[in-house]
Amino acid sequence: MTRLLTVLFACASLAFAAEPPKDSSTDDDARLMKKFIDAYRIVQQNSADPFDLDQAFYQGAVPGLLHHLDPHSVFFAPSQFDQLKQMETSTRKGFGTVVSVLPGRVVVLQTLPNTPSEKAGMSPGDEILAVNNYRLDRLDPDQIVELLSESKQKPADLVVRRPGNARLVELTLVPAEMQTSSVERVFQLQPGIGYIRVADFEQKTGQQIRDGIEKLGGRNLKGLVLDLRNNPGGLVGAALETASFFLKPGQVILSAKGRNVG
Repeated sequence: MTRLLTVLFACASLAFAAEPPKDSSTDDDARLMKKFIDAYRIVQQNSADPFDLDQAFYQGAVPGLLHHLDPHSVFFAPSQFDQLKQMETSTRKGFGTVVSVLPGRVVVLQTLPNTPSEKAGMSPGDEILAVNNYRLDRLDPDQIVELLSESKQKPADLVVRRPGNARLVELTLVPAEMQTSSVERVFQLQPGIGYIRVADFEQKTGQQIRDGIEKLGGRNLKGLVLDLRNNPGGLVGAALETASFFLKPGQVILSAKGRNVG
């Protein structure tokens, strides 16, 4: 009996130690990865300027890889992922100002209560002429949006012109963490016709829209304008919840297909 157990143990050890069969797809992956690493080393050794590894991977290799897969696969760099987490919690860092961005111009439309912009004395109609010594009249709308986004990360020096006043005002705004609402405006266009402006889809968007509809009259409403202009999207669950308010029960509005999704 002891000898039989010894033989079985030896056979089991032999089977465990046996080399697994080679996978041709694994070999192909390794060969292609080696080509990538070789190309990276050549660029690193011969580049005239200092080589930024994060930029090469986060802004080059990985986004380029996903770009050729499908239009829905997106890579988030660490800073972008932080913005996504902020969007999920509806907490953002900023000045609390709603603005209209035009070519070379930024006009204040609204300042939110108890925010840095309101405390600094900004008001609707003010025109922002410069941010941190950058003149806005020399920038296109995309450049202005990028500049405004960057300025929310640290104190910003603004040059402001107020309506009817030729004298320019210099303000310094310090960004603060603020609870934001994705539903920016709720009001009646006319009796029985409501208007709701949705800036993006966040965790609480569905409930905020539901509250807005009830505020406008609920089932007594004859019509509703749901303003989604320039809405960049957001959380899929929040968008689905919003759609469920207006579509028939059981109606298919989204399908997903992939290796792990049927």
